[in-house]
Amino acid sequence: MRGSSPRQYPPADPLPDFHQTDPGPNEPDPGPNEPDPGPNEPDPGPNESNPDLNQPAHKLDDIKVEHHPHSQIPSTVHRFSEFSCSCPTEDYVPHNDSPWEPFRTRLDFEVAEIALEAAMTKDQTNRLINLIHRSASGNDMFTLQNHDEVRSLWDLASQRYTRFQNDAVSVPLGNEVRKFDMHYRPLWDWVLDLLRDKRLAPHFVFDAQCLSKFNGERFVRFINEPWTADAFWKAQVCFDI
Repeated sequence: MRGSSPRQYPPADPLPDFHQTDPGPNEPDPGPNEPDPGPNEPDPGPNESNPDLNQPAHKLDDIKVEHHPHSQIPSTVHRFSEFSCSCPTEDYVPHNDSPWEPFRTRLDFEVAEIALEAAMTKDQTNRLINLIHRSASGNDMFTLQNHDEVRSLWDLASQRYTRFQNDAVSVPLGNEVRKFDMHYRPLWDWVLDLLRDKRLAPHFVFDAQCLSKFNGERFVRFINEPWTADAFWKAQVCFDI
């Protein structure tokens, strides 16, 4: 307590009060007999009757910390710079060498974190994990370094085939005309891309065919592919393919 109440001198032979009892656990705590002046009350200054209780000289902006009397923690005075910069709780924070638990390793956590941030589906997450295991086992070599390299490789791949074009398509709707962006590949250029592909070229048929099946008496014609129809046959006659 920082304040002091008026001094009262007890009688020479004080009599004990046998009617005063300690309140039980269910009784309200009557609190201290003297009012607490509170932290906003003026400091009465040094205690002249007891020089040991005299406080040292304070400096401007000093911070005084007072605790509740029931805590039995003495009041302390701190320099403003020390009080504002100190973090006494840091010394009591336990050190954790594996904050990524319950994941077994930090790498496990970081991969799972990427899958979570990207909102990957179950199938995509399994594919990512399988790729990591393939690289870790040494069966495949992973050489990509960053996003810029990935983007440049996609650009190179797109230049091998006909690129998409963007045109506006006008569609009448009631009394107005609405425009929509349409992305497409020119059909002729796309066909040429297919013809240049060495894996697909052997499967193209340029000569018309006429197929017939023998039914025991004669051959009966049938059509099962575009080049076995009449239009393909007539086109080869006209253009002499």
